Amino acid sequence: MTAIDPPWLVAAGKDLGLKEIVGSRHEPRIVEFFAEAGHPYVKDDETAWCAAFANAKLVEVGIKGTGRLNARSFLDWGQALVKPARGAVLIFKRGTSSWEGHVTFYVGETDASFRCRGGNQSNAVTEALYPKSALLGIRWPSGYALPLSGPAKPAPAAGPLLQIGATGTAVETLQSALNRLGAKPALVVDKKFGPATRLAVVAFQRSKLLETDGVVGPKTWGAIDVALAQLG
Repeated sequence: MTAIDPPWLVAAGKDLGLKEIVGSRHEPRIVEFFAEAGHPYVKDDETAWCAAFANAKLVEVGIKGTGRLNARSFLDWGQALVKPARGAVLIFKRGTSSWEGHVTFYVGETDASFRCRGGNQSNAVTEALYPKSALLGIRWPSGYALPLSGPAKPAPAAGPLLQIGATGTAVETLQSALNRLGAKPALVVDKKFGPATRLAVVAFQRSKLLETDGVVGPKTWGAIDVALAQLG
């Protein structure tokens, strides 16, 4: 969190790490997001919930959202920004669909990707990278003071050096990115760089003709950013 973080971004941060429950049970907090967003009839965590999360976080701090569960409903909500600032609502396309999308909150960026805090990102509340090429719109709440500081300072393009034994949010970002890039089997996003994560890194490095050492340094981070940008 920084001194310029708007209240809805702070609220979103309080649920970081929340995940769907695998199986027949459903995460109660995710069900609450639907209720807060105006859809109390949804009682599961399997219905797409990125828009429910965004609406809920806005409602929690007294700001009216779209009240809809369609991510693209935010495209005509609030006011447009030319460049994102921390907390800006970003809307992304999903594949070639004309109506599906993803809505989330901006926290930073690399050369090719936006770093976003949101719900239903790898079935959890996380911070993850999304390609700039998939961006549809940047919005800010109407009636709420526009960010005076302008766009947030971009994050460096390369992340920290990661290898077996590493832990923390950088590993979480890596695991989420590899899953978006088709890691097989999909990784458990647990913030722990273990053997499964190393195998996924080696497979990615091999596909990009990089040194297959299983260590994520500047070249591998850069290749990941480019690959994410190409998803759109």
